[in-house]
Amino acid sequence: MEQAEKAFAQARATAPHLLESMELYSTLLWHLRLPTALSFLAQDLMAIAPLSPSSWIASGNVFSHLEDHGAALKCFKRAAQLEAGCVYAYTLSGHECVVLEEWERALGFFREAVRRDRKSTRLNSSHNSNL
Repeated sequence: MEQAEKAFAQARATAPHLLESMELYSTLLWHLRLPTALSFLAQDLMAIAPLSPSSWIASGNVFSHLEDHGAALKCFKRAAQLEAGCVYAYTLSGHECVVLEEWERALGFFREAVRRDRKSTRLNSSHNSNL
């Protein structure tokens, strides 16, 4: 995981306005328990692109790390509002609900993630077959 963190850090140094995969980078920082780097990333992304799902996911990961699961859930839900196809936002919302022991709500988020992922896969495969 440390190699992945170095690769993401290098990518950010090379392209500071990079948004692609930053939600994954924030999750990596969460798993590595690097709260300062995670907080900096979230603040930076919000300054660069406040309407990007990646920014809201990074912010949600900060709150999750701080064990403010209600605030994390709000951030993940905002990410899903900004981009309905953001399956990762639904998945992370489900995880926060598990921590909150809201089992039915978690199940709803996980089901929605699967439903949206299947829909996305079908759209991509029909698009590719038309090429």
